[in-house]
Amino acid sequence: MLRRALLLDVGLSKIGLRLEFRDLIVGASALERGLPLVTGNLRHFERLEEEGLSLIDLRDFMEKLRGLYAGGSLPT
Repeated sequence: MLRRALLLDVGLSKIGLRLEFRDLIVGASALERGLPLVTGNLRHFERLEEEGLSLIDLRDFMEKLRGLYAGGSLPT
């Protein structure tokens, strides 16, 4: 995963884009596991979509959760 984050950093740098290393780690973790990334900052992570990262807006995600658990409280 660290290797993936470094490769992402190099690739972004080549096209003049930057992303904080901690965000590269988050994005690389999702990519390595084949999982979408739920974030409140889509614009920030959009530059990783070309690498195959799927993004889900946090507000949409929370709204769907509320719909699933409309009759009761969210599970803990």
